[in-house]
Amino acid sequence: MNSCVFPLYEYEYGKYNLTYRPYPILPVREYIEGQGRFRHLKPEDVDSIQEHTRTEYEKLVKLSEEG
Repeated sequence: MNSCVFPLYEYEYGKYNLTYRPYPILPVREYIEGQGRFRHLKPEDVDSIQEHTRTEYEKLVKLSEEG
């Protein structure tokens, strides 16, 4: 959860609200390493997932601040 892979937020009455903001945000690699189902991923795949996760979380933060 602290890697922002699955951010917790609500969408109500047309507004986004992040219900949990992890601090510090952990690297996606730490989330993935603990799960055997991801062992087939190459380092560049993990980097791509990290970048996607970061950009999507930043979008959610911005939407929740626009309130």
